[in-house]
Amino acid sequence: MTSLFNYAYLSVSFERETRTCNVKILNSAGFKPQVLAAELEKFFDWLTSRVEIYSVVIETQFSDLELLSKDLLKELTEVEVYNYLKTLQRVSYGQLVLPQTITWNVEGVFDQCAFELMAGADFKFISQNFKVSFDSLTKGICSFNGCAINSQLTSSNYYKKVVMSSSELNSTELIESGLVSFIFNEIKFRSHINAIKSQSPITRIQFKRSINDSIIKEMDEIMASELSFSKAALAIGDWKNWAYDQEFHNPREVGRSLKSIPTMADSKKAPAMAN
Repeated sequence: MTSLFNYAYLSVSFERETRTCNVKILNSAGFKPQVLAAELEKFFDWLTSRVEIYSVVIETQFSDLELLSKDLLKELTEVEVYNYLKTLQRVSYGQLVLPQTITWNVEGVFDQCAFELMAGADFKFISQNFKVSFDSLTKGICSFNGCAINSQLTSSNYYKKVVMSSSELNSTELIESGLVSFIFNEIKFRSHINAIKSQSPITRIQFKRSINDSIIKEMDEIMASELSFSKAALAIGDWKNWAYDQEFHNPREVGRSLKSIPTMADSKKAPAMAN
């Protein structure tokens, strides 16, 4: 194995025999998810022209991964949270257009944000004990980075149900839903990597692009729509209330506050000043 990079929260190495990049997320206590997101985006940018690499395997150093924690949201401003979410979204959707086959191999418990980070991957291996907590609404965050992809993998009704009910899905439920690919075992995993190695690289790249083409064509519009709703939800500030264990805002009171703010239409109705 040959070391390629020196990131703060990514360990990247290359397996020559199978032309595979192995990426380990160094999610030890106190790691900074916003830095991790920026490093993943930089790494994916590097991958775009590296067609000699056939596979990318992404794993975590420690089992659980939470990308929207109370400590993080206490630390960040609204603008910083928005920019962080935009980066996560680009990383999630960016996997659709990479020329490599992207495989995540994970275990433990992921929050919804971490799970949606994998949305654009080609394959998701999970351990038998893997769980996802669909908790973004509980955290005052509007789902933003891969919601459309996950809805396509199952159905929009199913994904709406698990998100709006703040469900926790176990490995069996995730497999049955189609949101993930396989329960991990070593033989199956090595066979998967070797199968990619045996494929025609150009044909593999073309097929990946063709199978993702419908969502790629609409990707800019989808991403802009997701971000606009996410930004509107951020402006209310309930993500900060959740971080500090405070009550969420009352929609009726917020509505009254908005009605009291003059609009452009109101200004046009104002009587002209006398000379």
